[in-house]
Amino acid sequence: MAPDARESAASKSGAAILGALSAAALTAYTGEPVSSSAAGAALGAVLDDIGERMLSKREQRRVKTVVTHAARSIKQRWVEGHDLREDGFFAADTDSRSFFEEITEGVLLAAQREYQERKLPYLGNLIANVAYTPNIDRASANWAVRTASELGWTQYMLLSTVGRESISLPDVEIGKSNQNWHSWSIHHELHDLSWTRSLVGAPPLQTESLRLTKINTNAAAMRLNSGGTLLFHLLELNEVPLQELEDLLNRMTREAPEEGPAT
Repeated sequence: MAPDARESAASKSGAAILGALSAAALTAYTGEPVSSSAAGAALGAVLDDIGERMLSKREQRRVKTVVTHAARSIKQRWVEGHDLREDGFFAADTDSRSFFEEITEGVLLAAQREYQERKLPYLGNLIANVAYTPNIDRASANWAVRTASELGWTQYMLLSTVGRESISLPDVEIGKSNQNWHSWSIHHELHDLSWTRSLVGAPPLQTESLRLTKINTNAAAMRLNSGGTLLFHLLELNEVPLQELEDLLNRMTREAPEEGPAT
């Protein structure tokens, strides 16, 4: 669909008519106009609502970081010729708000409380990607928002490492750290991603004698499971700088003289 035609179609949606006031608020708050598209109007509407709440200056900065990043990403995709969802995602009625507003508010509320601020741009990516991905339903999107909020920055980096071809986890057994806190904490976070959340996993092994199946605990064998793949793409964890991932892997295998855990 041509840009003019897409702009016209989006402007006719119920969410777009939420008011130029909301789009104006978005522009004034972030400095990143999104056009009069449904995404821009809905994002602005949620921003209006969030703005009515009592936020500290740091909470305001966190919300602004996420909204600004989402606005930039939404507009960039629009400029590149991608079409916004046309499955009712932006439609609101007199009794309920739109699916997009629900997801956006969830992300912004998570951002408000997020003390690991390196996660914030990736939460903005989540908003933008859901707006352009029609096969992400309400339940899946809400799961992604909740899980992205619960995971820590180290786990973002671990998912980024497992999901990329240019780098991989070391050939070590998960849980057997180098008896220092650097290594122990990363092993603990990876264990949570694998056995608690099932976001990553490794193909099972077999015993040599009876060919019985046993759990593969080799970190280097870890691959993204379905949930991990969804988060990797929605958050765009391929954007995590490689230098940060290399530092993570060094800490995971570092031998340190300091006193640390025994296992």
